[in-house]
Amino acid sequence: MTHPRRKLLWRLFPPYLLILLLSLAAVAIYASGEVRSTLRRETARNLRVQADLMAALLKGPDGLVPPARLQAHCRDLGRRTNTRFTVVLPSGQVVGDTLKDPATMDDHGDRPEIKAALTNREGTSTRHSTTLDQEMMYLAVPLQRRGKVVAIVRAATPVRTISGTMGRIYRRLALGGLIIALMAGGLSLFFAHRLNLPLQQMQAGAIRFASGDLRYRLAVPRTEETADLAMAMNEMAAQLDDRIRTVTQQRNELEAVLSSMSEAVLVVDAAGRLLRFNHAAQTLLDLDEGSTAGRPMEEVLRNAELHRLLARILHSHEPQEAEILLHRDSDHYLSAVGAALHGPEDEQVGALVVLHDLTHLKRLESMRSEFVANVSHELKTPITAISGFVETLRDGALTDTKNAGRFLDIIARHAHRLNAIIEDLLALSRLERPSPGDLERRPGRLGDILTAAAQLCEHTAAERGVHVTVGGNLDLVLAVNSPLLEQAVVNLCDNAIGYSDEGGTVRLSVSKEEAKAEGGPGAVITVQDKGCGIPKQDQSRVFERFYRVDKARSRKQGGTGLGLALVKHIVHLHQGSVTLESAPKKGTTVRIHLPRVD
Repeated sequence: MTHPRRKLLWRLFPPYLLILLLSLAAVAIYASGEVRSTLRRETARNLRVQADLMAALLKGPDGLVPPARLQAHCRDLGRRTNTRFTVVLPSGQVVGDTLKDPATMDDHGDRPEIKAALTNREGTSTRHSTTLDQEMMYLAVPLQRRGKVVAIVRAATPVRTISGTMGRIYRRLALGGLIIALMAGGLSLFFAHRLNLPLQQMQAGAIRFASGDLRYRLAVPRTEETADLAMAMNEMAAQLDDRIRTVTQQRNELEAVLSSMSEAVLVVDAAGRLLRFNHAAQTLLDLDEGSTAGRPMEEVLRNAELHRLLARILHSHEPQEAEILLHRDSDHYLSAVGAALHGPEDEQVGALVVLHDLTHLKRLESMRSEFVANVSHELKTPITAISGFVETLRDGALTDTKNAGRFLDIIARHAHRLNAIIEDLLALSRLERPSPGDLERRPGRLGDILTAAAQLCEHTAAERGVHVTVGGNLDLVLAVNSPLLEQAVVNLCDNAIGYSDEGGTVRLSVSKEEAKAEGGPGAVITVQDKGCGIPKQDQSRVFERFYRVDKARSRKQGGTGLGLALVKHIVHLHQGSVTLESAPKKGTTVRIHLPRVD
């Protein structure tokens, strides 16, 4: 025999609590109104007693006491009772007042309470006092002599006194009501909680299911509404546990494969909406997982070649390939391979595209080709000149004493240039072999290095009519390889002299630079000229081997095209960096940043 299942009564608590609060509010409103009325009546009664007391004090043998005593009584009794008293003659003239000089007060014959008292009645009024500029409660009584009104005695108290008393009463009512409401609400909540306990248990179980604890099982309550639901949720959890374990294993395997891939992977549905992508795609294509998932590829990435590739994949059963040029901060060359994705019934549900970034390979290939071309050109020029003039001498020019010497000078100059190129290449090769940690360093005064470099460049500067200055914190000492650093400064100084106009100035300076990491402050060596400057498009490449901004001018000055490349390698061995600032016709500033390495 099964027990009958009870109904869930959790909905009873809010209505009960609302009824309780409304009842308390109604009682509080009614009680406050009654208290306010009682307080006003009590205040009026007190004013009446005080006015009668003042009237008794003011009665004299012939009517009123003398004005001096009358004013004194008003002030004394008013101070004692914290009440304002005013004595008004039937004509409306004020002859006594607790707070003001009667001579300065207006005619009071038009006041409502005064008018009522003149008819031998008690007059009351609550209104704004123009004399005191506040809300007041007035009560006036007639002072009679032989049946005739000889004066009106008025007592008054500020309404804020009543309001203050009511405020205290309201606070007590509110506190008492709050305590009652909390007690009643607590009791109601306790009983409702007992009725609601099965639902809470199911909620806790559902949260555990949602967090992944699908092996947890709900207790089946005796409540009819929740018992069937608990059994259904237990069955659902058992089935989901099996399926999720299988799906999770497959997903983890797929995620591991995608995450380990250096190639970018994109998955789109049959409508061309982006479904998922791996970390490599996020980095390469600058995708935001939160805002791009589910959006059409035309909105996510504006690249016509990629869109055409996706269209071919979605309309074909064969894999498709394409080369894509992606325009970002810099151009990226991509190799794209894509294939269609099929569903359980072999229907086409989307496409998968794999993007391989060939930019680095393209760049290396371009640099290799350009380097080979530059080396060939740089070596071919002096070799061709030497060969040509040797042939000329062999063909009879050797006996021509006038031109033979000039030809030999040209041969020697080109041989010297060829030797300089080879020496710079060998120096670069030697600098590339050691690591920064293998560089031999000794504490050296940087000012001496700059001075020595300036002296080595004096002859070239004099020929060009350029003045070289040395300044800054010349006493700064840093652990460096002085010969190598001096060679770097000489290369920069010689370069600055070569591109300065006649009469210009090249400034060499050194300053302290606060450390950006551990190791203490480093140094900055600055080489500045006011020459022709470097165009912006060439500034990122001037430290490449054989790269020349003005090829004709550079060769005319005898440069090998390797000087700045040597500077870059020397600074790298010192674990520093080189920065360049330049503008056409405004000059160039090159800074060598050297960290302190202990």
